[in-house]
Amino acid sequence: MNPPELGDTQALKTPARRRTLQSRLTMIFAVVSTAVLVCCCVPLLVLQFAFGPDEVKEPAQVLAVAQKIAPLVLPAKFQGTLARSADNSLFQAAIARFDHSERRGRMVIGQLQIKIKPPGTEDQESIQLQQAVDGLFPGLRLLDVKQTREKTLKFHGGKVTFEIIEGEDRASTTRLKQVSGTFTGPAGAFQLILQAESDHLTDEAIEALLQSLAEQA
Repeated sequence: MNPPELGDTQALKTPARRRTLQSRLTMIFAVVSTAVLVCCCVPLLVLQFAFGPDEVKEPAQVLAVAQKIAPLVLPAKFQGTLARSADNSLFQAAIARFDHSERRGRMVIGQLQIKIKPPGTEDQESIQLQQAVDGLFPGLRLLDVKQTREKTLKFHGGKVTFEIIEGEDRASTTRLKQVSGTFTGPAGAFQLILQAESDHLTDEAIEALLQSLAEQA
């Protein structure tokens, strides 16, 4: 076989250049597709989690879902009413709601970890968890704040600061206490919100709840 002539060198390089260009285009397409998956599909799946995943309503089962997030000491007369959970290749999530037996308060605790998230999309966890919590905690009362304090605890390899508020319901002047805290770290996003009438939620119960959430040394 005769060696290629000098004029054929460019012809030999052209297919290689085409393969390199195709490879780069394929890589770009993969990156864009992944970004679209996370920004569009994952939020839809998390919304599906919020409205139609595994669901339990028995108090003991609801507490079991919550305790997968953290050990939990409930305030007096609070019991589980609804919990939802999901665990698949894209995300793991759990959220549980507790109500006062005399309808004097409500608490929701939730955690969400998105397993596939390119850099720059970390805030998706906290955004989607907030939406799920809002779905289980409708009608959060607005407070005329009289007193507030903070408590910071170790939690899942990081720190979470809880805000403890005392005030009056703007609509009825009923005195209320509210405990809320959010956290985003290696284990994903976490949120807790508790709101109850002051006469039915003692400071000791709040302290016991927060200590049960704290990471043990």
